[in-house]
Amino acid sequence: QDLKSNSRNPNSSQNNVDFEQVIQEINERNKRKRNLILYGLPEQDQQLSSVMRIEKDESQVREIISSMDHALVIDNFKPIRLGRYDEGKVRPVRITLQHDNDVFVAMKNAKSLKTGRYKHIQISFDRTLKQRQYFKEVKAELDAKNASGTEKYKIRHVDGIPKIVPINLN
Repeated sequence: QDLKSNSRNPNSSQNNVDFEQVIQEINERNKRKRNLILYGLPEQDQQLSSVMRIEKDESQVREIISSMDHALVIDNFKPIRLGRYDEGKVRPVRITLQHDNDVFVAMKNAKSLKTGRYKHIQISFDRTLKQRQYFKEVKAELDAKNASGTEKYKIRHVDGIPKIVPINLN
């Protein structure tokens, strides 16, 4: 009886679409949870073969990760340049680690890159489009709050969700 009433309810199809989008987003996040994105890793010479460029990217990534945390071992990964090659632009590199815990260890130690010889390299989680859009909204709200008031705020990730919190100046 409930199924019949739900099938006649015009909102039930909207709920199914919303539910499918949520499931799709969860699946996309699960696919990306072992990935890291590296920004600023110099492009290899285009004169080299694609195999050589991949090998050089791989060795650079290993060097960067080991400079952050010597205990973090990454094996069997293939660095993938995202986007099309455009001379003068540096494409980000996506790497997939063995365990999702390795991603958190790498991100925790990413601050050590800011002072070393890799200070031009930035590391980020591999976020979905919805996550990136939501972060932009939160960032715009943060900028508005910081511009309007005397109290200063920052973004802190709580359980993976960006939240605006006041900065303690004590």
